Amino acid sequence: MNQQHHSEEIDIIQFFRAIGDFFKSIFNGIKNLFLSLFYFILDVILYFKKNYIYLIAGTVLGLLLAFFMKEKKDTYSVEVMARTNYKAQLKLKESFEAFNHLIKDKNYKLLAQEMGTGEDKALHFTNFDIEPVFDDVLLVDDYADYLKTKDTVFYKFIEFEDYKNSRIDNPDLNNYWKLTVTANAPDVFMGLDEVLKKIVSDKEIAGRQQNYMLALNAAKEKNLKTLQDIDTMRHIFNKVIVEMAKSNYSSTTNIVVNSDKMRGPEEPYNLFEERANALENLERAVLKYNKYASALVFLNAVPTYGIKDTGLLSNPYVKYPLLGFMLALLLVFLIDFNKYLVAYQRKKQV
Repeated sequence: MNQQHHSEEIDIIQFFRAIGDFFKSIFNGIKNLFLSLFYFILDVILYFKKNYIYLIAGTVLGLLLAFFMKEKKDTYSVEVMARTNYKAQLKLKESFEAFNHLIKDKNYKLLAQEMGTGEDKALHFTNFDIEPVFDDVLLVDDYADYLKTKDTVFYKFIEFEDYKNSRIDNPDLNNYWKLTVTANAPDVFMGLDEVLKKIVSDKEIAGRQQNYMLALNAAKEKNLKTLQDIDTMRHIFNKVIVEMAKSNYSSTTNIVVNSDKMRGPEEPYNLFEERANALENLERAVLKYNKYASALVFLNAVPTYGIKDTGLLSNPYVKYPLLGFMLALLLVFLIDFNKYLVAYQRKKQV
C-alpha cells in the first residue's frame, strides 16, 4: 500500500515537473525572441553608424533636389462613386487611358477636344483613374437581380460570396467604380459630370440602353393594363354581388377573365392576389427603370472644387530627402554585398 502511494507521489511530481519545463521553455523562447530582436536593432544602428556619411550625403542631396525642383503647383483631386450600366465601364477605362497618354505627351489641345472643354482648363489635369468598388451593400442589389435571371433550382448553388468573388476575379463585370481625377488647380472640375457623361454617350452604349428601356416600358405598360383590367373586374364583381343580393340568388358565380391563362370554376380568379402581383411587378419595373435610366449614375454629387492633397509624401522636402536616404542605403548595401561576394570567392578558391 505504501509502495503504491509512493508511486503516485512520484507520478505527480513528474507531472508538475513536466508542466514547469513546458512553461520554462516558452519563457526562454520569448526571451530569446526579444534578445534576437534587440541584437538585430543594434546591428541596424551599428550599420547606420558605420555608413552615416553616405546616408547623410544622400539625405542632403535629396534636400537640395527638393529645393531646386520644388513643385510650384499643389495637387487637387475629386473622387466620384458611380454605377455603370450597359458595359459603360469599358468605355470609361479606354477614355481615361487615352486622357493619361495625352497628358503624358502634353497634347492638351487634343485632350481639350476629347473632353469637350477649353484648352486653358485641360492643361491643368494631371491624371484620370478608375478602380472597381466591391462593397457588399452595393453588390447585394445586383446579386438579387442576378438571381432573378437564374432558375430557382440553382439558387442554392449561387452564394453571395461566390457572386462577389466572380466580380473580383473579373472586374469588368462589376458595375460600381471609384473615379478619381487630379489636377494642379482646384477650380477646373466644374462641368466634370458632363465630361464623364459625354464619354459614355457613344452609339453602341446608347443602342443597348434603348433596347433595355423599350423592354422595361413594355413590361410597365403590361402591368398597368393588368391593373386596369383587374379594377374593371372588381367593379363588375361588385355589381354582380349587388344584383345577387337584390334577387336573393344564393348560388356561387365564378368570374372568367381573359389573361395569360383562362380561369374557370375549377380555379377562381383571385382579384386581390392578381392585383398584388401586378403591383409588385410594376414596382420592380419602375425601380429597374430608375436604376438603368442612364449609362452612368453618380452615387454622390460630383464635386466642382478639388480637395488639396495634404499627404506627408506630397511634401517635396519630405519626399526627396527620404528618396535620397533610401538610394544611399541601397548603394551602401550593394557595396557591402559585393565585398562579401569577393571575399567568399577568394575563400572558395583557397
